[in-house]
Amino acid sequence: MARGIRHFIWGYQPNFRIGRKVSAKSLFQLLDPRLEPEVFLVGIRIEDREDRYPACVEPEEDFWIPSEAFNDVLVRANGISPTYPEHRVLQSHPLAQKWQDEALQKKAVQDAIREVIDSCPDRPEGMRYFPSWPVQLEGFLVSVVLGLQETVMDSHTSLVSDSVAIHKYRSFKVPRSLLEAVVGECLGDAASELLKPEPGSDPMSGKSRDEMLRAAGRRMVGGAAQRADTFDNQEGCEEGLFDACNRASSLKYEGADSVGHILLARADHHSVARDVTFEGPVSVSNSRSVRKLLELAKGDLALHMNAKGIFGLARLGDYDTNKEDVYGINILAHHRWELTHAGQPMMQVNDGFPCLPAPIADPSRIRRDLYREFRHVGTCQLDLLVELVCEAGQEKHGTMLVISEDAESETHRLSRQATLVEPCLLSPALLKQLTPIDGAVLLDPQGVCHSIGMILDGIATENGNPARGARYNSAIRYVASQNCACMAVVVSEDGGIDLVPDRLPPVRCSDIEDRLSELQALLSADRVNRRRYHQLADWFGEKRFYLLPEHCESLNRLIAGIDERIAAQDPKAPRIVRGEFGADPAFDQTLYYEEELHQ
Repeated sequence: MARGIRHFIWGYQPNFRIGRKVSAKSLFQLLDPRLEPEVFLVGIRIEDREDRYPACVEPEEDFWIPSEAFNDVLVRANGISPTYPEHRVLQSHPLAQKWQDEALQKKAVQDAIREVIDSCPDRPEGMRYFPSWPVQLEGFLVSVVLGLQETVMDSHTSLVSDSVAIHKYRSFKVPRSLLEAVVGECLGDAASELLKPEPGSDPMSGKSRDEMLRAAGRRMVGGAAQRADTFDNQEGCEEGLFDACNRASSLKYEGADSVGHILLARADHHSVARDVTFEGPVSVSNSRSVRKLLELAKGDLALHMNAKGIFGLARLGDYDTNKEDVYGINILAHHRWELTHAGQPMMQVNDGFPCLPAPIADPSRIRRDLYREFRHVGTCQLDLLVELVCEAGQEKHGTMLVISEDAESETHRLSRQATLVEPCLLSPALLKQLTPIDGAVLLDPQGVCHSIGMILDGIATENGNPARGARYNSAIRYVASQNCACMAVVVSEDGGIDLVPDRLPPVRCSDIEDRLSELQALLSADRVNRRRYHQLADWFGEKRFYLLPEHCESLNRLIAGIDERIAAQDPKAPRIVRGEFGADPAFDQTLYYEEELHQ
């Protein structure tokens, strides 16, 4: 394994990196499919060895940042370390002082690696990088670096502060968002794997995706609890708050599901007005008592608690959100709850598994997909439809809209399973009054309503999803049975919006042609940049649905030629065997090429 590695740390370093990338992709795309994690390794030599480079990056070949960029990390770290407040804390025992000094040096190496990455001129635009805690391995301090898309991370709710003060010279890091908590768990697991013998030799080693997700949820709720109250008042109980909320949401009271509000704040917080104070705090670990008290926490009243105990019933008054020391925990339904700050959901938990709150409706995406389905609709009508879809998305108990060119005839066909109305132009305010009842609201592309409470029929289809509810699957069946332009808007109780049909996003034909030109340039170059070649080939693999026959013909020719060049360039290099590309008969360029959409 080691013979092909020049910047050598240990023999399984490529296997380890690839394994961590696969694990990260599985984890982060579960949270948000837009995330495409990048993973690489940085090793900083700390032993005096002439047969090793001072710094090593994996992958070493054709990567955007070379190993040499990290040669001065130890010098940088020596300048960073004295700036930490912890340096002013002296330990009474020599061994404790040694451990502290070593920890501060590793922290400085971690920060120096981050500095080098952030200052690299070839750093990929729009990426945010997180180095792990360095682990000593084969004479190197090795850090796993995780990169994520900034725009995707910033699209989710995040706090500002990332630490809680323990005392004047020491603070405790806490995550600002669920994504940051997952980053911490992902990198922590990677660092732990580096401590094992021959890391990378077992590709299945490490925590599962579910384990890391639950651990991140505990970390997120624990961080909120530590912001809300002092360490002295918590006594380590904050780590159990996540599990306590899961237990409380799972219990019934006299046959009813759990529903209620909790305010997480210190006992004497000036923004929390206590209406009822219990004689003594009720322990959060007493799940049945917590579930019983939730029956009182409805409307404006909430249970006031920290991670240790419940103080009474209270309501939130004027609150300075910049303080970030009051949080809401809303028990929504059986096995469902959420963590909020200033009314904004930060994390939802379903059946014990944390997830990001359903994204707010994206008007630009809704407009784009409505236009793809109803080409003849004018700008004013399209504006109205977008407003109506966004308004439907606010329905807390879920609802459905059906927009059909045959709305009038469908109303008569399904008259026995709907409430017919005289056709009327909908407004968002009027729609708000119509969505709380079961069944779909049927309207035409001009925004005229024809019936409400409509129960859909339809034919069975292989596109159904047994993991989704009856509302979503009935929309799939109904739309599949229509012979006209038709779209269903399904709003789930979790707050997410699904459009049926759910078309793939459009692409620019020019993007495909530009990458074909780049492959041609790689084929003509003196030496093939293998890393960039594989990135381009993977991109085409993901976009194969969008390829026209002429694209496939050029692509197959270029890939075959580049593979021959690589084999001649390095006969011992491993090869990736790719199947030939062929055009998808279901592809319609008028629906999927942005150039066509805007003509």
